[in-house]
Amino acid sequence: MHWDSRWNCITAAAFLMLLSASKKLREIFWGHTIYYSLGILFLFFGLALLFRLQNLSAIRQTREVRMHTILTFIALFLFFILCCTDQITAITIFALPILAGLFLERVLDRKTPLLHRKNTRVLLLLLSLGIAIIAGMKLGNLWANGVAGAYADNYSNWTAQETWTEHFQKLPLAWMTLLGLEDIPDKKLMSGESIMNLIRIITALILAVLPVAATCCYAKYRGQSGRQMRILLWAHWTVAGLILVGYLCGALSVANWRLSPIVCTAFIVSMAFLRWAITKQKTMQRAAGVLCVPLACFCLLSACNVLLLPTNAEEVNVQYQLTSMLEKQGLTYGYATFWHANAITVISGEKLKVRNVSVNENGVQKATYQTDSRWYEDQPEQKNYFLLLNNAEYQKLDERKDPLLNQAERSFVLTDSNGTTYQVLVFAKNIF
Repeated sequence: MHWDSRWNCITAAAFLMLLSASKKLREIFWGHTIYYSLGILFLFFGLALLFRLQNLSAIRQTREVRMHTILTFIALFLFFILCCTDQITAITIFALPILAGLFLERVLDRKTPLLHRKNTRVLLLLLSLGIAIIAGMKLGNLWANGVAGAYADNYSNWTAQETWTEHFQKLPLAWMTLLGLEDIPDKKLMSGESIMNLIRIITALILAVLPVAATCCYAKYRGQSGRQMRILLWAHWTVAGLILVGYLCGALSVANWRLSPIVCTAFIVSMAFLRWAITKQKTMQRAAGVLCVPLACFCLLSACNVLLLPTNAEEVNVQYQLTSMLEKQGLTYGYATFWHANAITVISGEKLKVRNVSVNENGVQKATYQTDSRWYEDQPEQKNYFLLLNNAEYQKLDERKDPLLNQAERSFVLTDSNGTTYQVLVFAKNIF
């Protein structure tokens, strides 16, 4: 977008601090490789390729430039195909916003005749990328080989209309808590915690309002960078619109982190608008400079929070503690509920293979989400199997007088650093 290195560095650093602003954002962007973090990565990388293609097309076409243009187009086309193998979420957060940005920027450019060569080029590019989307979805289905994305599908449904008002009421608080707002009842308004919360509230308001202000200045953006600013704006509003439809009218409202793509695009648009206001508009320089102050404080606050995180994460993390304690007991194969099973397996490097089960009023059952049916069969040369239960899960089995409790060869209790206890039942044979 023709930014200098100073603005690039400031925006990149501030964006990393944004993604570290709250426990939930850190979890989604640094602790997961999940649809939302991938979708935003795809979007930014795709926009970078698109803007590079536009920049190359706008300069004098020498042989070398023409070759670079062709290679960039091929890279963008292949990137669309590969990203769209991720199906509906990638299309929602990545593909549709880019297509919408390209299309709307051209359609709303009243100074250019509708059948102008500029518009024809964009139309051909849109058709090419549309073909890439379809090819990517087909390729994704082929690779999936019948495996359904049940998790994503479950949150792609409409909810009852009477719940929409409730979802709307939750939206402002969800937006602010995602950015780190803490619940601090009975704290003084001028206490340290209150001031930090005020910084988060102001930042949340700025990120909600600045994209609107940037849209109000839509006609003032000039040149190639101005065109790219307009595409970026439409990409943001497309992401926001699609996510908010799912949030207000669907099942996305169950968690505030579903708004994280909007936080990311709103922040980039806000930084782009502030840069434009400071460098291109003398009448807006001071106001834009003032708005930079709370954003800088927010980033500093985020950096401080990161520095205060425990450096002995493995020692205080419950999953690591459980892994270590189970290994000391000489156990190698067993079962636990979802949030423990997969984590312990990965942490131990598969020295401990822990498979996912559900514990409910029907007892212990196979949980087939993200599992292989062979994991529940008798394992070759396996002498014993264990079942890891927290207190609530053990209580459920005890209340129904589950026969598994009497079949255990031995049992013992584990206690983590938080004082939480876990029951471990060891069996001489497979429980399934």
